[in-house]
Amino acid sequence: MTARLKLVAASIVIVAFAVGAFAAFTSTSRSGTLSQQVASWVAGANLGSSIGTLEADIARIGTVLGQGKGLSVVQTDCIVLEQDATAANGDLPTPDPTLTKELSRAYTLAYDAGADCDNAGSLTDASFRRATVERRQAREAMRVALARAERLTGKTVATTTTTQPPSGGLFG
Repeated sequence: MTARLKLVAASIVIVAFAVGAFAAFTSTSRSGTLSQQVASWVAGANLGSSIGTLEADIARIGTVLGQGKGLSVVQTDCIVLEQDATAANGDLPTPDPTLTKELSRAYTLAYDAGADCDNAGSLTDASFRRATVERRQAREAMRVALARAERLTGKTVATTTTTQPPSGGLFG
């Protein structure tokens, strides 16, 4: 057997292995009913934890505002909200296009709320006021998406998280 023939044979084996691995992966992730697929995705993507983290981020911003800690402390929490929304968005798509759309909307609103807050020059400028509205809209969009996930799976999605830093920002 010539070297060229060995290279072609090895390439065919590698491609066949890759195709087989891809087929195995896609068949396991797309098998079953839509309910089963979504339930598997919810568990694998840690949907409850992602939503819980975003809810905690939004609540923490409200707490810090209520404590009158100032724009820079609030903006620290807004940056965390941006980062957590970006991370959650990375788990999309879901097996259900409608759930994907609803979660994408929620995550985009959360990200925008964090970005608008972070870009605000004061607690009274238009960007900060827009962030306040977006935080409320993000919470509502998350509730809608969770309700859909629960309808599809027939199970409650727990949204608790154990990664919350103490109230008042990253440094207490």
